[in-house]
Amino acid sequence: MSASLSRIPGLNWKARPKMSRGFCVDASVGAKWFLDDERHCLQARQVAEDFLLGRCELTVPGLFFYELGNVLSLAVRAGRVAPEWALEAMDTLKEMDLDIVDADGNLEIIFAMSHRFGLSFYDAAYVAAAEIRGRPLITADRRLYEATHQELPFIRLLGAE
Repeated sequence: MSASLSRIPGLNWKARPKMSRGFCVDASVGAKWFLDDERHCLQARQVAEDFLLGRCELTVPGLFFYELGNVLSLAVRAGRVAPEWALEAMDTLKEMDLDIVDADGNLEIIFAMSHRFGLSFYDAAYVAAAEIRGRPLITADRRLYEATHQELPFIRLLGAE
């Protein structure tokens, strides 16, 4: 069974210090926090550990939770994780003090990003959240990275050294 971030010894989701440095992460990174069979899961977990230890803040658009819920639901259906474990992972997500950028008031920016780079509205929400907060976006989605990084140097591909 996959290891849960909530089981990392000495880390407390609720008692971490606040820091100003931060990143935006997308669901392709968040999924790797919970699924051991994902490529670059160790790098993704390092980002989560830095967050937990108060070394950085993490920003996500509100849809992050829906996308991760979907990933975990699909993982259960595929037999990758047990249903109870997926529910525990979702509880862990609820406890994280993530900086959430809502779509309210930002729909035009998201639409512009989607149109400008040929992204889904969902992917554009992550790019817009990063731009709104002035933080780099870390993604494991190569297609999103390839479509944006030439014009937007704040887009970073997880695992690219």
